[in-house]
Amino acid sequence: MSSLGSPYSGPLRSSRRSFLTAGVGLAGAALLAACGSDDSSSGSAGAGPTTLNFLNYPDWIGKDEVAKFEAANPGTKVKQTAIADGGVAAISAQIAQNKGAFDFGLLGGVTAARLKAGDLLSTFDPSTVPNLKYIPDNFRKMFPWGIPTDLGKIGLGYRADLVPTPPASWKELFDALPDHSGKVIFPDYDRDVLGIALLALDYSVNSADEGELNKARDLVITAKPHLKAFLSANQGSGLADGSAVMTVFYDYSYGSVAGENATIKWSAPSEGLPAYIEGWVPLVDSKKLAQLATFMDWHLQPEVYGDFINATFASYLMPDAESHIAATIKDDPALKYDPNANLQFEEFTSAKGEEIRTKIWEEIKAA
Repeated sequence: MSSLGSPYSGPLRSSRRSFLTAGVGLAGAALLAACGSDDSSSGSAGAGPTTLNFLNYPDWIGKDEVAKFEAANPGTKVKQTAIADGGVAAISAQIAQNKGAFDFGLLGGVTAARLKAGDLLSTFDPSTVPNLKYIPDNFRKMFPWGIPTDLGKIGLGYRADLVPTPPASWKELFDALPDHSGKVIFPDYDRDVLGIALLALDYSVNSADEGELNKARDLVITAKPHLKAFLSANQGSGLADGSAVMTVFYDYSYGSVAGENATIKWSAPSEGLPAYIEGWVPLVDSKKLAQLATFMDWHLQPEVYGDFINATFASYLMPDAESHIAATIKDDPALKYDPNANLQFEEFTSAKGEEIRTKIWEEIKAA
């Protein structure tokens, strides 16, 4: 079994948590970070040419959004750089080690809270983004560090023709791995893998108890010999070609392949689905907050936001954008937000808890 995701080789739409964007790997990202501000003005809006340096997942934006924004706002450019692969700790380290190189990033709530605790975020002023009114209050309260953009969920994908009776719980999934050895894929993301292991053990997805986290570590290590891979991208490709029968799946990954193969199904294990809100967050030392607010407001126009959802297959947060969202997305129960779903939202607990998780993930990958 490979312990790392394979290089990107498929559609960018299903590769949010991956190394590459436009041919730039993590080494390239570090190089760009070192020179990220060389071509950009640090003045206020209207003071001259400006480049907004955006730390983003590959293509996690509307298909033509950047080009249209730049055309409508002459003098402001958006430069995207690959976000680090591997999870919360890797992303946090990328930002901390390149302080000031990025103006904003696409971050999950746990990462944003961790960076806030480390004084690595700029203060977000919601009054500068009028279109934030289109995002429901509950999501804004859950994600106060910037603009919430989408909801992510981790469920179970499976091939109905190869696994007629899928596991009904995360515990059943771990128990069933020996029967499907070499044909199950896990994501290459620390928080999410530990989350399903904690739920399988009847613990909170946000546990900071070292004993409970160690048991989750041991469960994942026991599972490793039976996994096809930890993949940071294209978790659905194995289901599509039949080389995998089950995948611990992101909702957007499911959405990107389900329409192409009717045998690929989505299941919600009984203990609940690890979930997260993510969004655009201003990073420390940015001098371009006025231009960033303009870009944020552009992104939250219902039509622009709808194009973003259509390009990414993300679970959307904006009801006013539904008329601009493809029916295959807004009518899919795996992608539409259901307030009655058993979502276990991931939260930042404490610096100590995150340190324990980082150490445990390193031990899992080394095992």
